[in-house]
Amino acid sequence: MILPTTPSRTITEQFEEVIRRGYMYLQSSCRCLAIALLATTVLTYYHPNESVASKWKWYAAAFGTLIQAAWYEVVFVFPINDQAIAMGEKLEGDEMWLTDPEHAMLHGLMRSWRRWHFGRIVAAFVPGCLTLAALL
Repeated sequence: MILPTTPSRTITEQFEEVIRRGYMYLQSSCRCLAIALLATTVLTYYHPNESVASKWKWYAAAFGTLIQAAWYEVVFVFPINDQAIAMGEKLEGDEMWLTDPEHAMLHGLMRSWRRWHFGRIVAAFVPGCLTLAALL
């Protein structure tokens, strides 16, 4: 929750840090997870034990679900990131506040980001559940 009295500069700087860390850790870990799921799908498909090989579809479904996060981020989340960063760049020198309409728009962007960010969480949670189901 962002308090209405939080300066615009603080909001944009914190948001930029969230974006930076997300890019550093989350995107790279999602890529590694996607590669691991794809490899697991292929290796399971070719496994000599039929009961093991029959579970390849679960891993393929998990992989297919996880890669949906890529386009979802590009379409729904990254444009909000870009807009928020652009608003932070409007602040000059030691200026702490955007104009009232811009500050309200920044709050709207943060609410929108939280709402759309939920899809990223689901896109990572569902493949985990599918993988767990394959292991059971």
